[in-house]
Amino acid sequence: MKKNIGKIIEKHVKAKEGLSVAKFAKLIDKDRSTTYDIFTRQSIDTELLEKIGQVLEYDFFQELLHPETIQKIILKNSIVNKIYVELDISEKDIESLGIKDKIVQIIKKEE
Repeated sequence: MKKNIGKIIEKHVKAKEGLSVAKFAKLIDKDRSTTYDIFTRQSIDTELLEKIGQVLEYDFFQELLHPETIQKIILKNSIVNKIYVELDISEKDIESLGIKDKIVQIIKKEE
């Protein structure tokens, strides 16, 4: 199912207390008619989406991920966190030891 990013943005704008469409348009450096046009779009420029996300304090890119992709990200993060706990070292320590890439390779083999 293709997601309508414009409708998702519109929903978040309307949910943001004290934020009118006119004020939102100003914050993203667009006029009101362009902003209403954004609400109808099936796709959007990534730079604009990033700016909208910053204004609304929301990561719209997560809306575009497939559920399977989200599950893979969660799984990878949990495996990486488990490795850190098992090794009893921080991510900073792993980077300074130069073994972060090796850990990622091991995780990819496990998939």
